[in-house]
Amino acid sequence: MTASTLAFMGAVMTTPQQATEDTWMFPPAHGWTFDQVKHLELPFNRELVDGRIVVRGQTEFWHNRVRDRLAAALEAARAESRTRLWPSNA
Repeated sequence: MTASTLAFMGAVMTTPQQATEDTWMFPPAHGWTFDQVKHLELPFNRELVDGRIVVRGQTEFWHNRVRDRLAAALEAARAESRTRLWPSNA
């Protein structure tokens, strides 16, 4: 891997080149930076955590399940409050 050299306050630092589709899984010793990975076109959802690219799981099923359960709980609470406030005269 080639490196570019930067001069910063009298110190010389080297930073690795941009991550590629072939090298993203092998981060440098200090991890990737956002600028090194922001251009990647990978076929999955991902995030940068502590300098490493982490594959995010599919969350659509979980989100739909939580949404549906929350909606059902709110509807049940609404129906219960109506019954308590206005009992039917049966």
